[in-house]
Amino acid sequence: MISRRNSIVLDFEGFIDKPPTLCGVWFNEIFKMVIFDSELKGVCNDSDIFYLDLTEFLKQTILACQENELKIIGYTQRELNVFNDNGIDLSPFYIDAKRLLKSWYIKNDPGNRPRPFALDSVLKKLGYPVYQFWGNQQTTQRIKSVRDQLINRNQNYSLLTPTTKGKWTKVYKYNQQDVIGLLWALEVTKLITTE
Repeated sequence: MISRRNSIVLDFEGFIDKPPTLCGVWFNEIFKMVIFDSELKGVCNDSDIFYLDLTEFLKQTILACQENELKIIGYTQRELNVFNDNGIDLSPFYIDAKRLLKSWYIKNDPGNRPRPFALDSVLKKLGYPVYQFWGNQQTTQRIKSVRDQLINRNQNYSLLTPTTKGKWTKVYKYNQQDVIGLLWALEVTKLITTE
């Protein structure tokens, strides 16, 4: 059984066939976002969004797993593949939550299985209480818009247009929902303990 206390939930976002741009991280009851693209540094703040080189983030994460016997939870193999693509074997520490949730549906509610089995469909089907629809395949377009304006405005977030700030808010909230929602889905299906 997976324990909430000994888990890190990750959700990478970014462009197809490129290294991730950012990652939502839940650990020790706190959600934070890590930015890997230096041209998005303007969104960083002193509280829950910070910049770190991708390689350094991956090294720190695997070290934390090794030293503290932590598990990494992701939805699908994407998170595992990011580590593997960078020469880090995360497999002893990795939990594919999609696989677990599919098995749960087969055993407990086969006729009510979400289709497609995307995380947002699972959250809706399970009744995630604060679920919000952020649009299909909109995240990368929003990231690009924010990145382009930050480049043109010397990384000064306060100079972004209200529309672009709104796009960043949606990126943040979408990623946060995926991370915290995944944890919630595992708890409501009793696939993770709260201990």
